[in-house]
Amino acid sequence: MSSLVKVLREKYGREFISVEELSGELGVSVSELIMEAKSKKIKVVKIGRNIQLPLKGIECMLSDEELNDNEYQNLLDQVATSTVTSEQEISDERIEVVECDVDMSKGCITYVQSTNRWLYQIDLGKTPDGRRIRKSKSFKSENEAKEALNIELAHLNEISQEVQERGIYWKGNLITSQTKLKDFFEYFLSLRTVKPHTIEGYFETARQIARDLGEVPLQNLTASVLTEFFNNFKKQYAQATINKTFGIFKRVLEFAKECELIEKNPMSNMKLPKTTKEGEVNKQVYKAFKDDELKQVLKACKEYSQCTYTMAKVLQYTGLRPGELRALEWCDVDFEVGVIHVRQAATQEREGMTLENRGTIRAVIGTTKTPYSIRKIPVNSEVLEVLREWQDFIKSDKSYEKARKCEYVFPSTRGGLIGSTGLSVKFRKAMQQAGLHGRGYELYTFRHTFCTNLIKQGVDIPTVQRLMGDNTTDVILKIYTSVEERDLLSATKKLKGYFENRDL
Repeated sequence: MSSLVKVLREKYGREFISVEELSGELGVSVSELIMEAKSKKIKVVKIGRNIQLPLKGIECMLSDEELNDNEYQNLLDQVATSTVTSEQEISDERIEVVECDVDMSKGCITYVQSTNRWLYQIDLGKTPDGRRIRKSKSFKSENEAKEALNIELAHLNEISQEVQERGIYWKGNLITSQTKLKDFFEYFLSLRTVKPHTIEGYFETARQIARDLGEVPLQNLTASVLTEFFNNFKKQYAQATINKTFGIFKRVLEFAKECELIEKNPMSNMKLPKTTKEGEVNKQVYKAFKDDELKQVLKACKEYSQCTYTMAKVLQYTGLRPGELRALEWCDVDFEVGVIHVRQAATQEREGMTLENRGTIRAVIGTTKTPYSIRKIPVNSEVLEVLREWQDFIKSDKSYEKARKCEYVFPSTRGGLIGSTGLSVKFRKAMQQAGLHGRGYELYTFRHTFCTNLIKQGVDIPTVQRLMGDNTTDVILKIYTSVEERDLLSATKKLKGYFENRDL
């Protein structure tokens, strides 16, 4: 038994410990502990709203020891049935990540009228993407809540002091105010708790920043230095890139402030720059096919290959994201009911990423963009018939011989998941063969066209949102505005013709 587990058993007098308690003992964040437990496949149990780790599981997590599944399950059953009995211990305690940026590092006491209980809340810091981690616990009386809050604050201050004395190290080097921005950026990104695709975007943003400021020490990143950087940056990039870069950069410097490496965030009072790149100010972002263009594109896809045509028809009537299309399986297509289920998406992960090295890439099946993206999309008989024909084609065509047992609707000819590049290449070649290359047509244009056509048919925004699988209406409303502007222009032209015919 490890010495740490022995100490924990003696200190807490039980065979399990919450991740918050373990976080305090080890001086690491709750999110890091949960990620470590997942990577070592350590099973956990939830009591109320608390995530509990059996001490035996912690022992396995800290070593290479393996635990028999049956033995482990018995431990979990014991934990689950040995529910604590005191009123205070079974009170509403939870750790949550919140969007609110209010600092509660000193804690607060609140009376909750609906439950007739007193609640303390305390800030545990921020995740790397800038959201607050907050802990709360409720009690019968105000005095109990105050006493518990003081104990928690004292415990957190003790941990904070230990961290300060120990210092922060990254790749064997102590991080100080003299640390170069590129090194601190890598340390910041190592604490990621976001999806692999998102962290890849973070690294790309960090590289753009590091090209100009990577060698600058943290303490030298003044407001004037950053203003000069963004004055040049806004001349080269579109507004979407500026928004992303500004937001991430600001969070990194805020994290440096929280680590007490800089006194204040030099970007705290900076305003978001507006792009001045030529051709970007009034650029239409969300392009959709016109009716005659869509006919041309579908005709080109059909003449190029059965696969490309089937993909185009599915995209035309579903508005799927390309990653959702790649991950679509035959079991997701309900031919009897006429529904396509969207429950996963193909994406890519990079391993070993640094600011100098993009690492190795591999295609994986993961979750959809957001939980809201899991949805059912009704489809008509035309789409179902095209899919049946494609299914028969795979069974008969020699080039798909290795893919016949594959579960994916659009597999690679080798029988696995088709890559994002492979999907795009098929469509691009179809456009080139039809002489349509260079017109800005891409797979995502089908999604914007799907949304545009729904709006034109008078479908309400909430229904469009559900079919698109978007958790916000930002993109939909922009497309709606674009459609409305075109309809207004068309209406005024008709009005002009009306008056001309009457010689008015």
